[in-house]
Amino acid sequence: MKRGTKTLIIIIAAAALIIVGTLMYKHFVTDRIMDRPAASPTGTADGGGMEFDWITDMKQDWVGETSGYENCVVSISDKLVYTKDGKTLYDGGYELDEDTGILTPTDGDKFDEFECFEYHIGKLTGTVSEEDSTYAEFVQKTS
Repeated sequence: MKRGTKTLIIIIAAAALIIVGTLMYKHFVTDRIMDRPAASPTGTADGGGMEFDWITDMKQDWVGETSGYENCVVSISDKLVYTKDGKTLYDGGYELDEDTGILTPTDGDKFDEFECFEYHIGKLTGTVSEEDSTYAEFVQKTS
């Protein structure tokens, strides 16, 4: 075979590989992403493949873990109830930003001493003061 024919075969093989690779990328990556349903309040835990409803997971009792807040309980259901040392300090509605997991009060500017609460999988953070970066951590209450 002549040298020119070998070069032509190599160029055609390389072009075929590039075309096949591009089509496979389009099929397995691009089209699969577009076929997924729109984002919903269900997510995956720790990047794994197991779906769960994080809003349902958030709606439970949380107990203070930060020093000075050990006797505080935040109960989240259709409303938010904040108690400290057995006294109810806030009992009312909240608005939830599903994109950020931030809860803000509907009928005032604060949840008693907290400006807002932020939910992350397995953890609730109460912002006492954003200016001073004062926060209180809450963990899921165990029976």
